[in-house]
Amino acid sequence: MKSFIGDFFPEVESKVLFFGFKFGPSSVRELSNLRKMSYFVEPFDIDKRKNFLSDIKFADVGNFGPDNFDEKISSVVASKKIPFILSHGHLASYYSLKHFPKETKVIILDAHCDLKNYYIDEKIMKVNEFTEGNKNESLNDSTWLRRHFERKIQKDFLLLGIRSLDEDELDFMKKNKISFFTSSQIKKELGRVTQFVRDFSFNSNLYISLDVDVFDPSLVPTVHYPEANGIFYDHFVRIMESISRTSRIIGADVCCFRKSTKHVTDFLTVKAIFDMMGKIGGKY
Repeated sequence: MKSFIGDFFPEVESKVLFFGFKFGPSSVRELSNLRKMSYFVEPFDIDKRKNFLSDIKFADVGNFGPDNFDEKISSVVASKKIPFILSHGHLASYYSLKHFPKETKVIILDAHCDLKNYYIDEKIMKVNEFTEGNKNESLNDSTWLRRHFERKIQKDFLLLGIRSLDEDELDFMKKNKISFFTSSQIKKELGRVTQFVRDFSFNSNLYISLDVDVFDPSLVPTVHYPEANGIFYDHFVRIMESISRTSRIIGADVCCFRKSTKHVTDFLTVKAIFDMMGKIGGKY
């Protein structure tokens, strides 16, 4: 198996540990493809004149499924290293976040709220590798954040780029004081959004989750639910830049990518990971 980016450092010396969340055969194929594509994307940023991967040690420790994911991420967090999870679907965030302290603030970039109480459809069943016999309407990619919120672990959430939800999800966010900005707000009021992100992240431990469907489908044509009117890559960069330098990213995930025939989605996903690594390594 190819490692993400490459085997530059041993696990024991690394600050960031990449690992894949394995949830069915299709997830293994997607993770393998993303790792392969990581070899073809430059980590050097011409605008910042910086290599986002320099001066930060990292390792790829392989794939883990629901049977051994808890043990692995618990040990990574306990060792004060930063887990960076790559996942075909968003359930990885549900399994990951419970291992982080309650004072951790969570920033989620996503086209969807994932706050439905119960939901199932053919796409969700396929993404989560469900069959008619094991389909789960209460825990899947459309409900994971509601189930996690009900755990009452972290209380500070910021959702960015949302544009697909129902009335119940909006009521839930208002009732529980979950902060959010839609993709239209980001594009029209970027200055206000970035100031909010700066204030939200000030002197805080952060967990960042990027669902690549937050981007406009013209940029990422192969996602599970391509939603019109998404943000563009420059918006993502500006948001990353606005995260306070006093904050500490202690965990991250990038999810919901799918292989594209011309590798458009793949390359953008890898580039976004490099930008997030730049933030972790202090290159912003």
